[in-house]
Amino acid sequence: MDRPHRRNSDIHDNKYGHQHPTLPMPPGYTPPFMNLTNNRDISDSDSPELAPAAISKAYHASGSQSRQGHSQYLGGGPYQNRERSDQISNEWGCYPSDTSSYTSSRSSSSKSYTHLPPFQDAYMHPASRPHSLDEDPHSDQDNTIITLRREKEHLEDKISKLEVKVASLEGELSSSRQSYEQLLEKITSVQIGTSKAQSHSTTAMDPFMSLLKDAREKDEAPYATHDQFPHIVYWTKVDYLKDSQIGREYLKTKRDDNSGSVGFLEDENGKIISREDQQRIRDYQRSLCYTLLKFGLAPVTWSRCTQVAREFFFRSMRTKFPVLRYCADHWKADTFMGLYY
Repeated sequence: MDRPHRRNSDIHDNKYGHQHPTLPMPPGYTPPFMNLTNNRDISDSDSPELAPAAISKAYHASGSQSRQGHSQYLGGGPYQNRERSDQISNEWGCYPSDTSSYTSSRSSSSKSYTHLPPFQDAYMHPASRPHSLDEDPHSDQDNTIITLRREKEHLEDKISKLEVKVASLEGELSSSRQSYEQLLEKITSVQIGTSKAQSHSTTAMDPFMSLLKDAREKDEAPYATHDQFPHIVYWTKVDYLKDSQIGREYLKTKRDDNSGSVGFLEDENGKIISREDQQRIRDYQRSLCYTLLKFGLAPVTWSRCTQVAREFFFRSMRTKFPVLRYCADHWKADTFMGLYY
């Protein structure tokens, strides 16, 4: 009787000892002696090797009886005994005697827990942890990579455009420098030519200024007024233009058959001077124009003439022909020069 029992115990220990090591027994627990060979529930066959499921069943049955006795000894009632029996049975049910009972025990235990025990996911591999439907780490990483690649492509394209723009600006800068250097050379040459012309002009103006000085010294007569010569008809240019625009025959100056064509050249009595006197004024005016031309002071039109040239002309004409004094602001000499310049 001892040999089969020993053989079955060895089979149980060798087969399941390494998977389920023996834990300490509860306080006050003494396993009873069991005759496994007389229990017909252990195995239906006469095989010398006992089935693991039968051993586990007998073991739990004996443990239940022992726990009942201890509970009665401790003073507990039937309900309390059944509750403690369930607790001890659940406690020792985690050590099944075979694979099928272990699986059934795990499945029965998992039915009572709808969620994982606390902190159990902390000891799980990241790949085996459960993820919610909203969490997709691989998708987030892919989106981040795609975004970074797009930003990189955008920056590379922007850098390429900036490089092209910089090259274009460098070309424009080089062209501007060349244009500036050419302009600077032209300005320098013009300044040199201007300085030479000014020196030549100053040298040429010296004789003309001598002529102007002589004209100023000769023109010593004071400027006349209309009160001094009340018979002069056209003392101002405005009065003359008012009548001349209507027609020559409407001029208020006196005339005869010997009078000249210019109606504002009148003597002290308001009579137009003769044709011969007007011709002499024209001849002298031409000589003054040649003098201005000689010194480079005769422009294309009389209105563009310089003030120095005008002064020289007015003083020379006033000194030579007193009839040109009988007016305000030299308008008769100025108008005559404009007619025959």
